Amino acid sequence: MMRNSGAVIRIDDQPLRTEATLEFRRLHKNYLRHSSELERHANEVRPSYYRWIQGLFGERLDSLARLESEFARKYELLERMRELCIYEGFSRDEAYDSATEELGESPFGGSTDEAEEDADDDFGFEDKPSSSWDHAGETSRDEKAEILSIKSLYRKLAQLLHPDLAQHRSKADARAANELWLETQSAYELKDLARLELIWTIANLNTDEPSRELRLFDLREAVARLKSKIFWAKREKRSLAKSDPSWRFDKKDKNALAK
Repeated sequence: MMRNSGAVIRIDDQPLRTEATLEFRRLHKNYLRHSSELERHANEVRPSYYRWIQGLFGERLDSLARLESEFARKYELLERMRELCIYEGFSRDEAYDSATEELGESPFGGSTDEAEEDADDDFGFEDKPSSSWDHAGETSRDEKAEILSIKSLYRKLAQLLHPDLAQHRSKADARAANELWLETQSAYELKDLARLELIWTIANLNTDEPSRELRLFDLREAVARLKSKIFWAKREKRSLAKSDPSWRFDKKDKNALAK
């Protein structure tokens, strides 16, 4: 038995890195295909479907919308009257006058200003993370090093992903770059170094010559992330196929659909 031999075994992981890079690029094309179809559905196919519906049944749809709105308003009024009669002991006439005054122009009661204030509270607008990099008090050496790494990565990503460079990209590549750029800004604001490192790996893999500094671990993490995004894109498409009548409207027989 050998002890303390001090031998070092070097493993060439280049074949594994090449395999992971090729798999990423294959998955990336697949993801762009799914995301492009979803974007086209949202921006072109769905609006086209509703324009077609409006052309066929415009008057009926408008009438139905007005009836639904009126029904909702009256239902809310009756529910409020019922509450006042049961819990406050109002007569029907008193309940009607009070409920009508409360509801006013809003079918849900309360003033518009109050509703907006409630919405602000619900969504926690006051709790947004600050984008300021000013720190109160002293920071440790490790914290300073991490901040420098974050800023350095952000600058590198800006050189790869900034929207000003979109004119040199295809439509699909520009869309993918913009998605990563938005993620970059979010990660930078939250000072999330690990997330920025992952974005850097993905952005690098989308270039013609990926950096040799990328680790095998980073490559595999990027592949796993893409697999997850493809899974959710496929799931969204299945959901649209089941619940959205406008899904793939451009490929349907319009005459048969009208009947």
